[in-house]
Amino acid sequence: MIRRSGARALPEVLRMVPGLQVARIDANKWAITIRGLNARFANKLLVQVDGRAVYTPLFGGTYWDAQDVMLEDVERIEVIRGPGATVWGANAVNGVINILTKHSRDTTGALVSAGGGKEERAFGTGRVGGRINENLHWRAYGKYSDRDNGHTGATSFLPGFTPPVPPSVILPTGPVSDDWRHGRGGFRMDWIPTCFDEVTFQGDFYNGTAGSRSLVPIADFTTPFPGPYVAPLDLDNRINGQNGLLRWRHELSDDSDFVFRTYYDRTNRVASTAREIRDTFDVDLQYRTPLATHHSLIAGVGYQTSHDRFLQDGFVLSSLPEARDLEVLSYFVQDEITLIEDELFFTAGSKFEHNDFSGFEFQPSGRLVWAPNAREAWWGAVSRAIRRPTRVNDDLALRILHPGPPFSPSPGSPFGVHPMLLGNRNSVSEDLLAFELGYRAQPSDAFSFDVAVFYTAL
Repeated sequence: MIRRSGARALPEVLRMVPGLQVARIDANKWAITIRGLNARFANKLLVQVDGRAVYTPLFGGTYWDAQDVMLEDVERIEVIRGPGATVWGANAVNGVINILTKHSRDTTGALVSAGGGKEERAFGTGRVGGRINENLHWRAYGKYSDRDNGHTGATSFLPGFTPPVPPSVILPTGPVSDDWRHGRGGFRMDWIPTCFDEVTFQGDFYNGTAGSRSLVPIADFTTPFPGPYVAPLDLDNRINGQNGLLRWRHELSDDSDFVFRTYYDRTNRVASTAREIRDTFDVDLQYRTPLATHHSLIAGVGYQTSHDRFLQDGFVLSSLPEARDLEVLSYFVQDEITLIEDELFFTAGSKFEHNDFSGFEFQPSGRLVWAPNAREAWWGAVSRAIRRPTRVNDDLALRILHPGPPFSPSPGSPFGVHPMLLGNRNSVSEDLLAFELGYRAQPSDAFSFDVAVFYTAL
């Protein structure tokens, strides 16, 4: 489906998933969520690439203009609609998207593709893979894309609101600065040292620009009232980063194993009024084993630390402290109980964690599945999930430059009033209690469908 879609970016692929809300804001910005109000900074959807979380602790959401993979290397995209916090943790409130790439033994040889057009001005991908011996395979890839900007008749503001623009500034019209240029490269190695072990080592780096039009504060000393005013500024936001991931799976028996995974991720994002530099280190261990005759137990423990520097202009954005270390310690346990062989199953478990904002949190769930035959299943679930506070909630100050009435400038007060949004050091996690019922069926090999109803209490 991905290959036949002609998609050139991950958000375009996700449009094919039923129940996933995908909206394109401009040429490089997207709003994606599940079961909730959609916005660019939607913060209740957890996104992972090969198990590496790609949301930012700054606001809890995902910068989609920085997320990309070589689509030819995608094995599958798992989408969980509804809370998945018991296994995946905080921010998996409305759903989880897990993008999984192919084993390197499935991508040997060479592949080159390129093209161009009016909107997709130029794109190209290249990959080469091979094997060192029967147990060690590798691949390396690179890709580049150049997407044209959009077009609008004038700079858009809030409906009915006009910002205090100085007389010397003319509001621009014509093409909007939302063009998108992005280059990425990476590698993956898969090693099977023994028949019980498998080791994966992979990494990526990327660099690009994503255009935007922002309002920036200025002073105009040619008038009796020098400001502050605002002026539109077309700017290429610079985005770059690197990551590396190591995963080791050891098989203890046919139905028992453990998986150790660790990764490092560095992001650097420069916008008109701020710069975010973040280093994240994550490590976790999962263990799966049968427990008695009809029980399958999975448990895990994880630790993540994230160090950031958030540099601001001091007028529009400011935060104290400028740099901060965030730590999360978590563990979970889940048991799948077979009530009737191959027909009735009950799964129960909970995630427990401690974070620097809200302290201790727990996220339990219970799920009952009845499969009367191999082609249909009924299920119901009760789950609790949380969205932990972020830097924006805790210590960020945002000045509203063009609030509109009743704060707009007037002849007696040309500057107007600039309200501020302030973080709250006593913020707590958003929590959700979800009740779900569903039915899935596959009447034939070529057709399947599912229906789900849910009620959530916040």
